[in-house]
Amino acid sequence: MRLAIASLLAAASFSLIACSGAAAPGSPEWCKNTPQDKQIEEPAGMAQCLERTTQ
Repeated sequence: MRLAIASLLAAASFSLIACSGAAAPGSPEWCKNTPQDKQIEEPAGMAQCLERTTQ
């Protein structure tokens, strides 16, 4: 039961992110517009930003 509730919450949060129009973590827009102190909260997105700057 807990797994089902957790899955529903995760799906709902992903839907909200997708519908909000906000740039996805790791996208060029996100890297440019998100301060580094906020990027730290999204390690995968921050890693993508760092990869772009080293290429």
